[in-house]
Amino acid sequence: MVPVVLHTPRWSEVRPFLDDISVDLGVRKSAVQCRTLAMSPMAGRTVHDSRQYLSRAIIEFCELYVSGPVWMAVDRNGFRNVMRDLLRRARTGPQRALLVHGLENLHRDAVEDFVQVFSEHVEEFTEDRRLNILLAGTPASTSQMAIPGSQIVHLADFSEEEAVEALVEYLGPTDKSVLKAATDLVGGVPTLVDAVGRTAASGQWFTTGKAELLRGLGRLGDEVRTAVEILCADEAISARLEEVAMRGSVVREPLDERLVTAGLFRETRHKGELKVHLRAKVFAQ
Repeated sequence: MVPVVLHTPRWSEVRPFLDDISVDLGVRKSAVQCRTLAMSPMAGRTVHDSRQYLSRAIIEFCELYVSGPVWMAVDRNGFRNVMRDLLRRARTGPQRALLVHGLENLHRDAVEDFVQVFSEHVEEFTEDRRLNILLAGTPASTSQMAIPGSQIVHLADFSEEEAVEALVEYLGPTDKSVLKAATDLVGGVPTLVDAVGRTAASGQWFTTGKAELLRGLGRLGDEVRTAVEILCADEAISARLEEVAMRGSVVREPLDERLVTAGLFRETRHKGELKVHLRAKVFAQ
């Protein structure tokens, strides 16, 4: 069993992806019990709340008996010792995989503690483990994770064909030019594709203009517009966004970090070079 670190850019749809993984692992000959664990309830919470949340998740998922509130260990060493004990005790029973997503919502110190302890656990017991972990979050929240032997996976956007298929699920048979107009604007960004599909299915169709589309998407459109406006307050960032929108895929520069983190750019590697491209035309100025 290999731990997995899953990079999920902003406006991805990670939950359906993890649900598919759960089904796939559950029907194999050597079935793996899976549970998805959302970190969104921990947004803005304290490091103690985050440690408590993780401890409870391991206890409940692995069906461990505890004689007292072990998650009440409030300092770093106390939490790490408790988690070490829980992971050792989880080495019995069926094979399990805990699929954690929304890691960016968890307090950074709690993430660091958990990753450190789980890394020690992997090194100590190697394959003699019954619990595996998948940690999914934005690139900024997962880029520094170094779990021994872990596999790094980047959650892809929809291809053009997949984006069209997703829209057809909402709309039924539709003129190809209409579908093309939609995907030209929102690309394969899953949350945007789904939002356009829902909006169109409700009879509130959109125009081919960026401004009109964003207005039609309501709160999500406001979120996109605000993200672009904040970044473009920096003249260098604004110029870079315009350049990449015009040129397509270009060699990554240090300046691109903010645009990748914000979810506007996506990184790809081509012939050994790390490049970036704009995920959707609607992100351009």
